[in-house]
Amino acid sequence: MKISIQKQETFYSKDEALGCQAQHAGAEITFREGHGLMLNGEWTYDIPENRPAWIVTWTEAADAVEFDSTDLDGMRRLMDEYGGSRASFDGTNENIEQVSISIAKDRIDVVTFQDNGWTRRNVYWRDGTREELYEGKWK
Repeated sequence: MKISIQKQETFYSKDEALGCQAQHAGAEITFREGHGLMLNGEWTYDIPENRPAWIVTWTEAADAVEFDSTDLDGMRRLMDEYGGSRASFDGTNENIEQVSISIAKDRIDVVTFQDNGWTRRNVYWRDGTREELYEGKWK
């Protein structure tokens, strides 16, 4: 199954966000209002992350990765290469179900939103151990 990496960047200037969007086909912008206080007629933000921001999100085909749960060496390579990723890899499986894959240095978690409404989590550990968990209904 091929999984794409979704990328995201945060900008504190609308013009910079629009520039980034223009560089990435299919990119979307989300505006986050921010939380601040009005002091003496000016907006103040207690921490920089609370200020207004534009978040640009896109997927690049060049970043697609191949995931095969039967290939332990291939999964270990993914752990080595993407183990520090903060974002999950999203895609669809052979049953056309939505899949979200999180890759850590020691394991890969595959969450499948099955057509029957159940959420299944498969955990593949570096040592070859596998787990399958059902975490409840999603629909």
